[in-house]
Amino acid sequence: MPIKTIIVGPIQTNCYLYYSKKTLETIIIDPGEEAKKIIKEIKSLKLKPKKILLTHGHYDHHLAAKELQNHFNIPALINSNDKQIFQDSNSMLVMYGKEERILAKPLLKLDEKYKSPIKDLEFQIMKTPGHTPGGVVIHSKKDKIAFVGDTIFAHGGVGRTDLKGGDYSKLKNSIEKILSLPNETILYPGHGPKTTVLDEKKYH
Repeated sequence: MPIKTIIVGPIQTNCYLYYSKKTLETIIIDPGEEAKKIIKEIKSLKLKPKKILLTHGHYDHHLAAKELQNHFNIPALINSNDKQIFQDSNSMLVMYGKEERILAKPLLKLDEKYKSPIKDLEFQIMKTPGHTPGGVVIHSKKDKIAFVGDTIFAHGGVGRTDLKGGDYSKLKNSIEKILSLPNETILYPGHGPKTTVLDEKKYH
């Protein structure tokens, strides 16, 4: 299935449009900022958004979600263990000298029982705590891809654990879980270039 990467915001977050080539129905993953840029890309590709999925609750992965929710009339979802992290987004923005924002109100339903709302997209949710308590990976065995959020990055990078809710031992376990996927699995991280399980095994 096609994937469109849109790099948004000052921290260069990867927002992904994961969509069906047949129906053009799409999942929006981690719309961190620049809602108008994301909407423009969706319209240019003639896509039909169904859901917004958040790999975790840090603000740089969801600040555009509210505007996208309103524009397309679709829900956003997050794992329930990141409810507090999400709700603390404005205090984090203030801490970094940024203005407070009106946040989306995500459904706390992104767990391992979650089923894809799009017939052609077959994916599973993997719990991957460590960077945050409710971090998840969106993995498609069929398409041999995984959207890994800020758990793991290309060239041996890993998510930071010094922020609230971070836990290095849990992060290590989550990385092992990701690296247990088939070697050819393409990993799409929250920042930076894509990589593969095989490539990242060289560093871990």
